[in-house]
Amino acid sequence: MNRLAITFVLGVLALQASACTCVAATGLAGRNEVEQDFAADLEPTWNTTIEALRSLGVESPTATLASTEGEIEFDDVVVRVERHPESFTRVIIRVGTFHTENDQRRAGIMMQKVQDLMGEKDEFLDWTKRVRALDEPSEKGALR
Repeated sequence: MNRLAITFVLGVLALQASACTCVAATGLAGRNEVEQDFAADLEPTWNTTIEALRSLGVESPTATLASTEGEIEFDDVVVRVERHPESFTRVIIRVGTFHTENDQRRAGIMMQKVQDLMGEKDEFLDWTKRVRALDEPSEKGALR
């Protein structure tokens, strides 16, 4: 009887451990992408994204554009360009499968190029930097 109970407990623990591993992997997978919204239609954003990738040396990606979204694939990179009903287009760049700092860096470089060619900056990022600067101590140690 004890042997059966121990076998049952070990089986349950093994299932829990594999479930935790799966959840942990899922949580890490989303951090290797960047996204940016642009106040532009799908087609110009799509064309600019293709141009940005080409300027970074991507010569022949697999690209598919439909009426509401498109996807560009090359190497370990997937780029989605999505039209949203609120009159903006979202670009999502995902590099690799799991989060690494190198994948995050590469995705950031690609998005920066798209932003530069679109002629827009990430307003939220600018706002965040301004707010953080307010919390920094001045030279005399007091808050501004």
